[in-house]
Amino acid sequence: MLNHVDQLSLIDENDLQSELFVQNWMSPPHFLLFDNQTIQEFIEVMKCKNTDLLLIDKEHQVVGAMSNQSIYQLLLEGKSLEDKMDHTMLERASTIYENTPILSVEFTPNQSVVAVLNEQNKIIGSLGKQEIIEAQEFLIQSIQHNVNVIDVVLDIAYEGVALVDRNGFVVKMNTAYRNFLGIQDEVVVGRHVTEVIDNTQLHLTAKTGIPQRGEVQTIKGQKMIVHRIPIWQNDELIGAIGMLIFEGVSELYRILENATKSKVIKQQPKLAKTKLLENKENANTLDQILGTSKEITACKKISFKAAKTNATVLITGESGTGKEVFARAIHQNSYRSEQPFIALNCAAILNIYLKRSYLDMKKVRSRGLKKEETKENLN
Repeated sequence: MLNHVDQLSLIDENDLQSELFVQNWMSPPHFLLFDNQTIQEFIEVMKCKNTDLLLIDKEHQVVGAMSNQSIYQLLLEGKSLEDKMDHTMLERASTIYENTPILSVEFTPNQSVVAVLNEQNKIIGSLGKQEIIEAQEFLIQSIQHNVNVIDVVLDIAYEGVALVDRNGFVVKMNTAYRNFLGIQDEVVVGRHVTEVIDNTQLHLTAKTGIPQRGEVQTIKGQKMIVHRIPIWQNDELIGAIGMLIFEGVSELYRILENATKSKVIKQQPKLAKTKLLENKENANTLDQILGTSKEITACKKISFKAAKTNATVLITGESGTGKEVFARAIHQNSYRSEQPFIALNCAAILNIYLKRSYLDMKKVRSRGLKKEETKENLN
């Protein structure tokens, strides 16, 4: 028996199958050495055992069985309590071997126990209907445990994950994917994947069994990097799983850029770090924007969605309506919140100076990095 399973450990299918052998569920056998006892003696023994009896000979070979119904039938036929039992009065005993899968054991309507034999055909245990029920409950609990573990893993995953059956209908979609699409779980499950995900080919993967890795797919107007992997079970195609490996193509570029500039990032000047901390301290979050009207609530909801994408955000509105406040809040809730937020009032700058100011800022930043690299080399 699997005595202890960690809450986040999956139960292996092979371990589960070996756990469901009869030998792990059988009880000590309630047997009686058959020696031509009287019917009365059989009744007394069965009262004590409160179950059907398995009868064996001196070599521990099963010769038959006796149940309450058999006793009643004998008495109805006119047998006396003092009559001795012979082999013709016994029921045929069902037998199974210890390495038999318990869920394959079947009982006849009048049968409540079967004998369990070893390789030498000697009785070593018995199996009743209650053990069958317990084994079924164990199987259900084990499967449910694995389902719960998989649900936890999928829901905490950063990448979006969608699972479809062989016909392309959605079986599971994790929280990250649903949040990106802006839909609820109950709206997704049972619908065809083409009704849920833009430009998807996941249903084709579930039909053909051909995997697609690193494909570009446009979802919600964004180019996304996706994997489409077929799911096989016992050489049978049963579905497919789709994964958003990155948030989008721009996210992939950002990761590659960070990898090539990791050394430069580590050598950023302390002044830049101080400035970054100041920006974070002065940053606004959506929760700090006051207001409970429908308009404010709608703006905050749209801003939160915008913050989770890499798309350029355009905020329009009259002067003094809080455009920069929302811009800072979107930045603070985005994946770039660790980077500085630079506010530039373009309306207050003449066109002739606007381009020059932008280029000057790039030059100053470039000089600062080169100067810091020079100091490090001298050190």
